[in-house]
Amino acid sequence: FNNSQLLKRLLNSPTITTWFAFLSKSLGLIILVPLLLITFSKEIISVFFLFEIFIGLQMLANVGFHSTLVRVIAYAAGGSKEIKIHSSKPPVIEQDIINWNLIEQIYSMIHYLLSGITILFFLFLSILGSFSVYKSIQLTNDQNLLWASWICIIVAIVINQWGQRYVIY
Repeated sequence: FNNSQLLKRLLNSPTITTWFAFLSKSLGLIILVPLLLITFSKEIISVFFLFEIFIGLQMLANVGFHSTLVRVIAYAAGGSKEIKIHSSKPPVIEQDIINWNLIEQIYSMIHYLLSGITILFFLFLSILGSFSVYKSIQLTNDQNLLWASWICIIVAIVINQWGQRYVIY
């Protein structure tokens, strides 16, 4: 192997990219938290961590749905005639072509499901989320900036949740 082939192989390695992802998150936390503690007041830090909790909740909500819905679409793309949720048997494949009718049904279900989840997230963040960050924001001097940040976080989470339908398919 020459250096460019080795570099290309390392960059395309699932193991190496997973290690780098974990390393970047760990280093980000190890470097970011001390900088936050030195730079900002404890009131601002508490607001920052509350924002992080809500962002994490949105990511957590997608973990279960994403893999299940990708698997269902893969079965239909493999030619499955139907998808049974509570069956221990593998799906029945009658033909070796993509079952577009089933994919259309699945995508329609995904559209309604993710639209509902997006609306629920918007309501949850707008009402309960705003109540939970209210006291922490009121303890700071930069209230207008933090409320604008909270609105940006709500908008970003709603857009991200709405766009999950395109990530799945």
